[in-house]
Amino acid sequence: MSSENTAINRWRNGLLVVCACLAMSASFLMAQSPSQVLSFPHAVVKTDDDGNKISIRSVLRIAGATRRSLIEIEVYSDVAFGGGNDTHVLHIGSRKFAWPRAGDATGHTLIFELMPEQFAKVKNGDEVRVSYGSNEESPDGRATPRRVWKFGKLDKSKIDK
Repeated sequence: MSSENTAINRWRNGLLVVCACLAMSASFLMAQSPSQVLSFPHAVVKTDDDGNKISIRSVLRIAGATRRSLIEIEVYSDVAFGGGNDTHVLHIGSRKFAWPRAGDATGHTLIFELMPEQFAKVKNGDEVRVSYGSNEESPDGRATPRRVWKFGKLDKSKIDK
């Protein structure tokens, strides 16, 4: 074989490797894309009386020798919270708590953990809602979460009930 044929074969093999990598990358991206196409921004998904529920309980988290008191706020909606590359944020009044600790497999439940000091700072009667998506201001100055679920007013007397 001539050196020219060897160079062509190397180039061809390199091109095949690049094409294979691109094909695999595209298949990974397609597998991770959401199954439904959503147009944003969404209006409010649910209102206070449409199947949204909130449960508040005090818990003691034990990890080895460390004990930590926490307040768990569990929110449930008939409309699944869904997911993607962003996070859900619990809003109580003007305070925000991101990154829920857990949820259920169906996507209808999220559990947020607050330190007792954080819970003490929110007020009875504060509006409770969960948003999904950006809470950053858009260029026109408005906050633009992608989805919002409303849970009514906070009632601290319902803790552990």
